[in-house]
Amino acid sequence: MSLNVEVGLLLDKGIKIPDPRNADNQLTVTVDKSYILPKIANSLHNDLFDFVYTILGKQPMVNLIGYHEEGLEEDFSFDGLPSFELSFGGIERPCKRNGEDSNIIILILKPKYRYKYIPHMVCVAKIEDVPEDVGMAVYIRETLQNNAKIIKWEWIECGDDGKPLDHENRYNQEF
Repeated sequence: MSLNVEVGLLLDKGIKIPDPRNADNQLTVTVDKSYILPKIANSLHNDLFDFVYTILGKQPMVNLIGYHEEGLEEDFSFDGLPSFELSFGGIERPCKRNGEDSNIIILILKPKYRYKYIPHMVCVAKIEDVPEDVGMAVYIRETLQNNAKIIKWEWIECGDDGKPLDHENRYNQEF
């Protein structure tokens, strides 16, 4: 099964995460198809690897995954989106949809590793270290009560405290 098929099968399944605004609730998070389908259509391997590994917490489904890491004793597992370390509410820049800036939830993940696409005859996915001053911001928008969609993800610089640089000016509040 190709990586694109795997991502396609996981689009509607959803990931359960603690609601950052209320620890007694859970959110079921899916991904906005208008954001990920162009990545699939254009074979943006690194973005898809980030989605599968960093957000879903799964190894990319490519031939002979682990080939480049064979013999290493390091544990490369990562729980994905449910292991977010920080969360913020509202963004201080215009959103695609007018008036939704304050309804965006930002989850900050701090994985130690990520998979990177490399042109290789045996395996095209190789694990690499994520610098300590880098995190992944995942932007979600609540669609219905206890349901949300990922509308974007990106790698961002973080300060010594692990928070995104300039977070006071980027986001409305910290949860």
